[in-house]
Amino acid sequence: MKILKRDLTVKEIVFILCSIFLVFLSYYLFVKNIDLSRLIVTKNINKNSLNFTKKEIKLSENITTVTYKFKVKNDNKFDAKYSIYFRNTNNINLKHIKYSLIKNNIKSSSLSLDSLNSDLAIDQDILSNKQKNQYILKIWIDKKYLAKIKNKKYILELDLKGKISYFYPYQVTVTMPKNSKTERNFSWHTSYNANTDIQLIKANNKNKNNLNFSNNDEVVEFTGKQFTDDTLEDYVHQVNVKNLKPGSKYYYRVGDKKKDIWSNIGEFVTDDGDNNFKFIYISDPQSYVNEVKNTTYAINKAKNLISDAEFIVNAGDLVNDTLDKEQWKKNLNFSIYGDITTINSVGNHDYNFGGEYKNSFINNFYYDYPKQDTTTGVYYSIDYGNTHITVLNTNDEFYSKLGEKQLNWLKNDLQKESTKKAKYKIVLMHRGVYSTGPHYYYHQDILPLTNQLTSVMAENDVDLVLQGHDHVYSLTYPIDKDGNISEINYKNVYSKEIGSNISAMYNNKFPVYFIGDSIGLKHEAQLVFENNEYLVDTKMKKEYKNVLNKDNLNEYFSKFDIRATPYNSNYQRYGIFSSIEVNDNNLIVNSYTIDNINFGEVKLYNSFALSK
Repeated sequence: MKILKRDLTVKEIVFILCSIFLVFLSYYLFVKNIDLSRLIVTKNINKNSLNFTKKEIKLSENITTVTYKFKVKNDNKFDAKYSIYFRNTNNINLKHIKYSLIKNNIKSSSLSLDSLNSDLAIDQDILSNKQKNQYILKIWIDKKYLAKIKNKKYILELDLKGKISYFYPYQVTVTMPKNSKTERNFSWHTSYNANTDIQLIKANNKNKNNLNFSNNDEVVEFTGKQFTDDTLEDYVHQVNVKNLKPGSKYYYRVGDKKKDIWSNIGEFVTDDGDNNFKFIYISDPQSYVNEVKNTTYAINKAKNLISDAEFIVNAGDLVNDTLDKEQWKKNLNFSIYGDITTINSVGNHDYNFGGEYKNSFINNFYYDYPKQDTTTGVYYSIDYGNTHITVLNTNDEFYSKLGEKQLNWLKNDLQKESTKKAKYKIVLMHRGVYSTGPHYYYHQDILPLTNQLTSVMAENDVDLVLQGHDHVYSLTYPIDKDGNISEINYKNVYSKEIGSNISAMYNNKFPVYFIGDSIGLKHEAQLVFENNEYLVDTKMKKEYKNVLNKDNLNEYFSKFDIRATPYNSNYQRYGIFSSIEVNDNNLIVNSYTIDNINFGEVKLYNSFALSK
């Protein structure tokens, strides 16, 4: 064989043939017919060394309750989807057998086995490499049925099945488009190129655990767009779903229909257009990978406590480091964002100011936004019920005021006829305009924003400004266009959620500014409430101008028990989340502390209301 001016050696010929073979093999595997699914790797850590797979559970008059502790761990390189389920080996009457499941310290409601689907699946999830879920499973016989047992042994088998794949969806989010009544947007990522499909079923009192998406006339399907996330080196999938029914609950799953690879089943509700609804407000989860479990615990506790919330609002900093792929993957886990619609503002930690990761926000959240530069985040607005919500991007001009384009858009948005008709106007932003936290005092970047937006908010009838950035709990009185406290009237309004009256600021002409602290583990020093006045942390730099000083702090901020002393304090800090209820006449805010350090309890912290 002649190539150029000499014969190839046998070794060279073999090398070329092998290379050609490998090219064709790679094409076949990764382009034509990739299917690398296989059994999941699991480990059992039960102290009694129980065999997890096909574990027999025997219930009788003598043994009425059994409890198992175990974990499921993925030791594979790629994502693994698994299901834990029971096998009914002797056709027992399932309605008399009940169970409860504690997953990663979060307890589910007690259910009977006949409420499950045909596989009797009690849980399913998708785990990434080295991730694990820990379970405590309790199974028992209904005591009213014990007399009928007559020494019969009821045997179930606890089993697990699962596969790994390159194509399982992760970072699944449901977001609010401009039309909140009949549309929703969905976004997710995959490690390899896959189709972008979504299937939905209207709930209609159906059991989420007993759904059949296959060959079901009620299933509605949509397809969407995909593109690559060059920084995180994966694929982004986004779908806009239309023609939904207002005021309805839907179940959905996303994935690749052709490959029959799907996410877990999630849910959401649409806006019914009335003047009564609730939402959850949180800020600054900002979790490292090893802290995600604490944040997940807190947010799921919030969703369980405020079970009638129709969406969740986040004031930004979803991750601590936007360049860390695992932080995005784990912070946007399905158990948080797959089961509720989200409205998010972008935080400074959600964008890398060095420029290495542009468009990080729109690669994870699919909103309807006006034409703009999206590299630092986005600004947009939404009408929901009787409320207009304006979302700002405070990354717009590097730690300064809003850029001219966004500022003009903000003014126009607040002057729209639809906005003027809204009963309440809420602005969501990350960097706080007024705060009792350290950023407001130590960072001069806040001052241009304060000077720029104070008059805009006051002159456009904004009622409530939801902020983040400072990991403190901070609430102002109404502030006018010149930065002064306006006249305040009070009345009592009743909160059904907490079963008591709340003192409401009544007929305010100007907005109040609220920071609800961090839902995560990171908290900051703030002003200290001592001897009936606020004291500035001694680290405050006195040369800063236009900041609130020690003498007039009490005029600006509502008084409540401050949850931290200055820096270097050992005072324990827990996460906070807030329930915001909107009705015909009132906007009611109940804030709760959550011991997400020790996976502990929830306590009411503070309440306030605005009334018209």
